[in-house]
Amino acid sequence: MMTSVTPTTIIIVEDHEVVRIGLRQLIEDNEDFEILGEAGNCRDALQLYDQVKPDLVLLDLMLPDGNGVELCSRMRASDHQARILVLTSCEDDRCIFEAFAQGIDGYILKNINGAAIISALQDVAIGKSILDPSVTQHVVNHMRDSHQSKQEDLVHSLSAQERRVLEQVAKGLTNKEVAVALNLSEKTVKNYFSNVLSKLYASRRTEAAALYWSFVRRQDGYPFGR
Repeated sequence: MMTSVTPTTIIIVEDHEVVRIGLRQLIEDNEDFEILGEAGNCRDALQLYDQVKPDLVLLDLMLPDGNGVELCSRMRASDHQARILVLTSCEDDRCIFEAFAQGIDGYILKNINGAAIISALQDVAIGKSILDPSVTQHVVNHMRDSHQSKQEDLVHSLSAQERRVLEQVAKGLTNKEVAVALNLSEKTVKNYFSNVLSKLYASRRTEAAALYWSFVRRQDGYPFGR
């Protein structure tokens, strides 16, 4: 006996008619989906969304009467919680991160082929999160820079003496040389620097030194105590 599978319902939000027609034809050829409607602007899209309550929204971010990110926010504020797949030409970091901040489920670019669009729709429909390979590096760089920035900010948590020790280490001095420079015992310097590594979540002297100099550059080039 054959089992009937209920198709995933979709609305298409895209302001270019030719693109909408192409997407509709592409999606209608796949029995996994049922298109409930289309919209070419934010106003009509939100009205359609509330009216038909789709399982999934295929959404462009560039719309004539507003930003698609704001539309995502308004959809997310609704009682109905469809999954949202962004299909756009925008590779700008701001577009990407603001869209994900509004809880979208996928972000793909318009230069991909039809099979990839269908695959992305299928993945999002079953709960996966999708990110176009072309923008993955944007996210990786953002995460890396955000992590480093947080580490740099932790420099503020160091005590005055820990900062002095870190500054000397960053200049390339050994623990013994730091001890002489700061008139401390080598054991005391070792203990201070161990605390520095712990507070900065750093594992090596070179990593701590890099964080120090990065912090100094953010402070207009002035080291601690100057």
